[in-house]
Amino acid sequence: MDLTLSKILNKVLPNDVKLQLKKEIEASIKLQEEIQLMTKEYALADGTKLKVNGELAAGTKVDVMQADGTMIPTPMTGEVEVMNEDGSMTVVKVVEGVIAEVEPKEMEMSEEDKAKKAMEDEAKKKAETAMQTQMSKQLSEIESLKNENKSLKDTVEKNTKSINLLLSVFKTLEETPMQEENIKMKSYEDMTPAERYRYNKGLM
Repeated sequence: MDLTLSKILNKVLPNDVKLQLKKEIEASIKLQEEIQLMTKEYALADGTKLKVNGELAAGTKVDVMQADGTMIPTPMTGEVEVMNEDGSMTVVKVVEGVIAEVEPKEMEMSEEDKAKKAMEDEAKKKAETAMQTQMSKQLSEIESLKNENKSLKDTVEKNTKSINLLLSVFKTLEETPMQEENIKMKSYEDMTPAERYRYNKGLM
């Protein structure tokens, strides 16, 4: 503001108006400073700069600055690539001076990186195949053990039944009294000639 005009306004304006005017001027200055801090410039391939007035996101206003520092008055419409602070590239689509779309650009891999990635993928594939084979083998062994255990269990059950049956038979035999047959021996005189012959030969 011109110094002479400032003095005149200072004399003619009431204190409350001067105070309000001062607040508005300070707020305007602060806003300009914030905008200045938020404004970022991105160098483009053709030598111009993309001036982004805020975040690099849809809805943000942009301007294009020529190499000599002058601004191009016509609102930009098109697609440009800008480099981020981490070195990655972003594709920015602008319509009438306003960002319409922002998306990261996929960087093309060098032949060396492609070969390295192919080797890593192959190693990963082999590791996965070996792991699957090992898991299949372990599952097969577990299944085999289950079958063996089942067969052993069946055998034990059969043997247990047979043993129990034998024990039951033995117990029955033990509990059944033995009946002795009374065998009456004939005297030599009561024997028939055939019986005497056998007796003499020791066959009786």
